[in-house]
Amino acid sequence: MKKDNLSIIALGDIALYGVLSEKLKIKNKFNPFVNLKNEFKRADLVIGNLENPLTDSKKEIKKAINVAANPNFSRILHENNINIVTLGNNHIFDRNLEGFKETKEKLKKEKIKFFGGGEDIDEAKKLLKIKFKNCTVGFIGYCDESTNGIFCTSNNYGCVKLDINEMIEDIKNIRKEVDFLIVSLHWGVEFYNYPSPEQIKYAHKIIDSGADFVWGHHSHVIQGVEMYKEKLIAYNLGNFIISDIIEKEKIRIQKEEAKKSFILKLNLEESQIKNFEIIPIKLNEEFNPILMVDEERINFLNFIDKISKELKSKDYGKFWREYVRQRENNEIKNGLMQIFKHPRMIKKIKDLPLKYFFVGLPRFIFSKIFGRKK
Repeated sequence: MKKDNLSIIALGDIALYGVLSEKLKIKNKFNPFVNLKNEFKRADLVIGNLENPLTDSKKEIKKAINVAANPNFSRILHENNINIVTLGNNHIFDRNLEGFKETKEKLKKEKIKFFGGGEDIDEAKKLLKIKFKNCTVGFIGYCDESTNGIFCTSNNYGCVKLDINEMIEDIKNIRKEVDFLIVSLHWGVEFYNYPSPEQIKYAHKIIDSGADFVWGHHSHVIQGVEMYKEKLIAYNLGNFIISDIIEKEKIRIQKEEAKKSFILKLNLEESQIKNFEIIPIKLNEEFNPILMVDEERINFLNFIDKISKELKSKDYGKFWREYVRQRENNEIKNGLMQIFKHPRMIKKIKDLPLKYFFVGLPRFIFSKIFGRKK
């Protein structure tokens, strides 16, 4: 039987906590996706990474950043045609098993399919199969250990830990059950615009094992896109939506770079990727995603093209090491500068990790004195 054409929109992190959840409490008809609703309605499938539980539960697990979103957002997702989400990430269990169960109930009520997390390993690893227009699309999801997520076992809830050998085995076992296989990966270094050499190696192995599309998220900023053996790899789609986090004593402000991302639209023909489109977006002052336009759109597309081409560098390992070195130096420099500007400098210094004194400070001073000239 001939497979009909199919369009799939892939999004990055859907983070609905913080200011967004407070707005929904005040205004029940609040729709942060209103500017992209028509775009989503034109697609057959819209997939995203649900980066928080949808629950009223207050049973928090102990961690630095613990988030949850208004459970009524399940209705908003449904109304905007966001019909499939991965739960394979490091925040979906922030309200323990109770919050996870409520999340599943809310999604089921709105007929939103999900995968990647479960009450045990069997549920978390279960292949999600969606038959649409004579094409069966499969979804499996994994979460990297570096994200500090909760990982499932045979008798405990969690996400599926990213183990490349087990992943390859999983893909080979399920490949014949679907026409098009999407592998969701919650991975990458936060706020890095490039994947590590190991990530590139893993992504290629995943494609070699039978995946058609590798869909990455977690880094809060975008990373490059690569066509590999006529299959697609999006290393990180950044934040599709996020807002400032309201905490007891302060508001955690989101970085500007975390407010820019892109929608990835795949057009399938006979269960193969015919083409794909990169659609740049940003968050406005209300934290609603909107389309970039004019020069801003062109500049962002050029940036995506640049970071994508770098993935093909002859010596990517060397490029990566230099990139990491520069990032670490900048982070240390910015941290120190913020402290010395702060009126309560002494208190801030006490809160610093030891690496600032034994690694960061000497490196910063050395670079200022003996730094290489451009």
